[in-house]
Amino acid sequence: MLNSDKIETKIDNQKVYLSIPTDKIEKENFQESEIEQPCSTLISYLKNIRGYAYGLLFAFSMCMAHILVKMAPSLDAPNHSAVRYVIQLIVMYIFIKRNNLETLGPKSQQKLLILRGVVGSTAVIFGFFSVRYLDVSDLETLTNSAVVITAVLSRIFLNEKLTICHFFSLILTISGVFFIVRPSFLFGIENDMENFLHLNLTHLNNSHKIHNIEIKDHSNRSLNETLIGVSMVLISAVCMSISQVAIRKLCLVKVHFSITSIYPALVGLPSSLLISFLLIETNNSSHNLLTENLSDMFIEIGYSICAGIFGTMGLIFLNNALQYEDATKIGMVKTFSVFFSFFLQYIFLDITVDILGALGAIFIISAILIILAIKMFDKQLTKSKNCLVGFLLKKY
Repeated sequence: MLNSDKIETKIDNQKVYLSIPTDKIEKENFQESEIEQPCSTLISYLKNIRGYAYGLLFAFSMCMAHILVKMAPSLDAPNHSAVRYVIQLIVMYIFIKRNNLETLGPKSQQKLLILRGVVGSTAVIFGFFSVRYLDVSDLETLTNSAVVITAVLSRIFLNEKLTICHFFSLILTISGVFFIVRPSFLFGIENDMENFLHLNLTHLNNSHKIHNIEIKDHSNRSLNETLIGVSMVLISAVCMSISQVAIRKLCLVKVHFSITSIYPALVGLPSSLLISFLLIETNNSSHNLLTENLSDMFIEIGYSICAGIFGTMGLIFLNNALQYEDATKIGMVKTFSVFFSFFLQYIFLDITVDILGALGAIFIISAILIILAIKMFDKQLTKSKNCLVGFLLKKY
């Protein structure tokens, strides 16, 4: 006999109970859930990872922007940043007007917005300057190393306790930086190592041409060039870290991404024009590298415009990523930019990464993943008995 449920209805203000088989209802509900479950599961899964997907797109876009800047060496870094900020200003202004927003954003958040504009524009300009001295793969690796340095410095200056993992990550980072910088007192025996191992540890392409434009391979750079490039990358990376935290805070108070993105353009465009003028006046500009062939000049300008488009897209992806995930998780996803740079510079620039550079990247990425894993999965670690400083204080 079938089980049944009673459903109460009213006919002429009298209660009437209808008997409906329960197993029939269960069967229909099961069929509906069976149809809807795969679709809803897929949608919920995609929603859960959309922050990470935006983070990957951000990493790819910024890496592609650096590749395109590298392909236009006759233009100065402030020229590239000026083109980028013109595009960014136009795109973000369109978004602001389309959404009927105030151009300068809410007054209560203007201090944070100005900070976002200053550090964001500084990160871009110094990042473009470093392209002149470093390969893109080394640039991306060093940019990500700032995560470890920032984490360690914040714990020192904020009187927070350092764990064994922090010390180990710092050692890995320093080792990775040494592999990239390659000071002569440590790597003077490279030729002997290459002959012994029958390997090319430092691949030397010197330079090659794309569309008659000479692209320099910096794997054989001097120590002076390396130190200048590394300093600029680290300044850019620290500014980018501060910028990401500011964006995250602005996202939490519902400030539209177009407003957070227009401030770097408002600060960076006049700064780029001023720096470009100073470089020309002091004869430190790269414009003398431009050939008499106008087609080469237009090709380089085209590369710069494409770099500006990718940079603006990357900024949009970053803002969307930080709406769904915190800066720590996005920082972890951004480490994929190192792998993107290995492939993209080989495809577009015909530059292969050398073994020492790859080892440096592996060390730094390992250190980054350790630091970010500590932040994500064990926030109480610094208060636990595993803390090195706490252990030493209690013991001695």
